[in-house]
Amino acid sequence: MFSLVKCCISIDDNMYNSTDDKRISKTDKAVVLAAFLLVSAALYLLAGIFFGFYIPCPFRTFTGLKCPGCGMSHAATDIALAASDMIRADTNSANCHIMDAFRENALFIPIFAYLIFAFVQVCRNNDLGQTKISRAVDAVFLIMIIIWWIVRNIYNY
Repeated sequence: MFSLVKCCISIDDNMYNSTDDKRISKTDKAVVLAAFLLVSAALYLLAGIFFGFYIPCPFRTFTGLKCPGCGMSHAATDIALAASDMIRADTNSANCHIMDAFRENALFIPIFAYLIFAFVQVCRNNDLGQTKISRAVDAVFLIMIIIWWIVRNIYNY
């Protein structure tokens, strides 16, 4: 019994002494970052839902113009409310929340899709912007943001 414990301890010591095991992979970093961001976003959304607390946009506060991200926290809150309505099988109310989210910021769904794409790229150990597809998606997304920024300020959307 004692030799078995001693053998297990020596195996554990050898595992932690190797230099390869001390490095954290990009996937692990991405998962930890995603978990942190999800928890932070959930807490922020709960503060918005229950207390009506939202951080005002500094760009809009100083310039009076809407930035591409204005309304994102309200849109995320509306999507969270729509999800809770779907769980309760109240589809009419859920549809209203989804439309409210779109009215708050029409880029919410494309930004969410882009973040999932970026997370998958990082988890596959591909750096963003290193593949042709990634560069093309980045360019299209940047053009979408610039067009949205201009359109929402011209038409006051």
